[in-house]
Amino acid sequence: MDPLAEVERVTGAFAAELDGADPAAPLQAVRWTVQQVAAHLGAVHRWAALNARTGHRNPRVNVPELDVTPAEWYAEARSELLGTLHELDPDARCYTLSRTDKTVRFWHRRQLHESLIHLWDLRSRNPDAEPPGEVSEEVWIDTVDELFDVFLPRSSAADRLDLGGTLRIVATGCGREWVFARDWSPGEARAATATVAASPASLALFVWNRLDLDAVDTEGDPDVVARFRRAHIRP
Repeated sequence: MDPLAEVERVTGAFAAELDGADPAAPLQAVRWTVQQVAAHLGAVHRWAALNARTGHRNPRVNVPELDVTPAEWYAEARSELLGTLHELDPDARCYTLSRTDKTVRFWHRRQLHESLIHLWDLRSRNPDAEPPGEVSEEVWIDTVDELFDVFLPRSSAADRLDLGGTLRIVATGCGREWVFARDWSPGEARAATATVAASPASLALFVWNRLDLDAVDTEGDPDVVARFRRAHIRP
């Protein structure tokens, strides 16, 4: 997988989806409108580019007010992001959100997953929308991995609610699973108190709190799954 090529594909799909979309249309997956999700993702693109280019952390407004159309704002932000990431050495050191990866390459991966989740958000204005088909199962699996290898370690003990049991999370059809004990340390599958299973795409959207329980298969203690969903491990 070439994450930067995937970023180009997914952000291109987001830009195309914006074309002709009603800026005031509400989204089903998040409490935003079309304009707000475009403003947010464009701001994140510019922030990521600035962090990569300057090497240090920069301030960011989560949902800026726009003085141009959402499509214009996003097109400019996308161009800035892609231009910056193509220009810079992927191994150059810079500020990132990871405890272990302090290179520009981090932003290739992060912007891919950020864009993919928000592409789903944008399409969710249509109640019949399906998970974006622009990427492979490998990308969806990595979207799950990133939540657990980047953002879970950044969360505080207060954010990581006691799960109340061992949770097993399974991506069906590809042999991948993640198991957490009640304190979020690695658990044993045979000791699972609850299990969540779904296709890689649906599972990724579920763990990022974009799909409800009816989109996945669950077994065992529902309170363990509910605690996982309430935990503040997502950015």
